[in-house]
Amino acid sequence: MPVPEGDLYQWEQNSTYIKLPPYFENMPKTPGPLADIRGARVLAILGDSVTTDHISPAGSIAVDSPAGKYLIAKGVKAARIQFLRRAPRQS
Repeated sequence: MPVPEGDLYQWEQNSTYIKLPPYFENMPKTPGPLADIRGARVLAILGDSVTTDHISPAGSIAVDSPAGKYLIAKGVKAARIQFLRRAPRQS
């Protein structure tokens, strides 16, 4: 298995698994000076029992979800990922 060399992660443009986060684009190598944070608000207060497993997506991806549509458009076959068909709505 080939292993990339260097200190920086080699992002694959066509990856459907991990993408370069947009906030890394044009980020300077040297951070600016520290400044006070003003006007910030709490998004969530979580207890000690909440883990990244509760936050990270896991399990099936619905075919008609944005993620499912994205993967299908990228040529990912349903056999490679677990698709979950949404049940029809009950009237």
